[in-house]
Amino acid sequence: MEVLERNEIKQITHLLGLLSVRERQLVKYFATGYSNAEIALVVDIAATTVKIHRAHVYKKLGVDSLKDLMHLLEVKPTHPL
Repeated sequence: MEVLERNEIKQITHLLGLLSVRERQLVKYFATGYSNAEIALVVDIAATTVKIHRAHVYKKLGVDSLKDLMHLLEVKPTHPL
């Protein structure tokens, strides 16, 4: 593994460590393309609560959009959009 890759992994690990347990749970759904309403149904919380968590995650990770989040985590959507 290249030094650059290890540093990127360390950075991502550090950033994810800043998130709460719930936020880390929801990041998986955000990064795979689920909408707030779909996530709310799956985890049994209100869609507005998901929206608030999404905003907190974006702020903590320093991203402005889903595209930025996916780029940071190097994932591709798996949920049909």
